[in-house]
Amino acid sequence: MVRPGADLATLNIAATERPLLVHVAVVRAGLLEDDGVFSQCCRGVSVARRSRIGRHRSANGRRDCLAGSIALDCALQAFGYREADCRYITLSSGKPAFTSPASLHFSITHAGGWAAAAVSLAPVGLDLEPIRATPLQVVRYFTPVEQELLFALGPGESQDRLFWRIWTKKESLAKLADQPLGAVLAAQSVLEGSDGGVLMAEGTACPGQRVAFTQVAVADCLLTLCVGPCAVALDRRNSPGSFVCDLSFEGVWMARPWGF
Repeated sequence: MVRPGADLATLNIAATERPLLVHVAVVRAGLLEDDGVFSQCCRGVSVARRSRIGRHRSANGRRDCLAGSIALDCALQAFGYREADCRYITLSSGKPAFTSPASLHFSITHAGGWAAAAVSLAPVGLDLEPIRATPLQVVRYFTPVEQELLFALGPGESQDRLFWRIWTKKESLAKLADQPLGAVLAAQSVLEGSDGGVLMAEGTACPGQRVAFTQVAVADCLLTLCVGPCAVALDRRNSPGSFVCDLSFEGVWMARPWGF
């Protein structure tokens, strides 16, 4: 769990005995409320990210966007890069992607006063949401099995936690697949099978392929990471086709991003 008192947390998610696959950094956006700190941090990010920050009308939006840029820089350092040196392209969907380093994928999210970024050798999606009351009007857009599980729990904390576990999986999967959320809500179940993976449904961007999810609490929020098929392994030691994520968390805590 990312502790509420921590300003920055980095989570190394690595497959056992394999090179680093994913690095996730989490930053507390409230750290940037001081105008001097905000300005100094802005000077440390790329022109492309500064432009994106400047497009936000509210101070909170600008802080969240800058916090996401800092998280991205921290995550990139695990692969030997700095965000200020990166180059971007905007895909036809509006999603940004690296042109340099072209071998890496990334995803950024922010909510509840926190921002997070994931950098990966595989396609990746990241979503962060505060745990709050279940919006029942949204549940009808889930798959029938997901709806049944939620309504069986009834109103309360257990239902709320399950709803946001499902919702953030769908959000992170939509980001990974570069699809509108509406294309994922009812078409794609995110309930893991007995093999530990989720099979992409027909009509989605990657039908027949498997993805893996990792979820961790960030203060009162839930952070969900979705990693593409090349970041997981088929374990044939036990049974043919057994799907294992083989992922683990390693937490590193720092008092301030960039030495503040």
